[in-house]
Amino acid sequence: MFYTFHQNNSGGSFVIDENVAPYVIVEADSAVEANQIAEELGIYFNGCSGGIDCECCGDRWWPVDEDEGTVEPKVHDSDPVFIRRVCVPEGMVHARVFYKDGTRKAYA
Repeated sequence: MFYTFHQNNSGGSFVIDENVAPYVIVEADSAVEANQIAEELGIYFNGCSGGIDCECCGDRWWPVDEDEGTVEPKVHDSDPVFIRRVCVPEGMVHARVFYKDGTRKAYA
């Protein structure tokens, strides 16, 4: 299953680097495994309580639940990852997909 982590632009900006983008999609056997992989990639789930994220904007990331898994990588319930864009500058990565076999894909 694929689990999608949606980044909130806490503080007015997205974090985009070699591991994260506004959307990070992880292939895993369970939501628990997906959350563990996400944390290894630099995603955190304690932004406001840890003083990392803006309290008025809210946490940057949330853990996924089991019922959020999809059979293919998707940004939203009905949008395949490759056709969905968010408000990031042209040419910047808006989604990263991490497959169980180690393959990584970035979508700009």
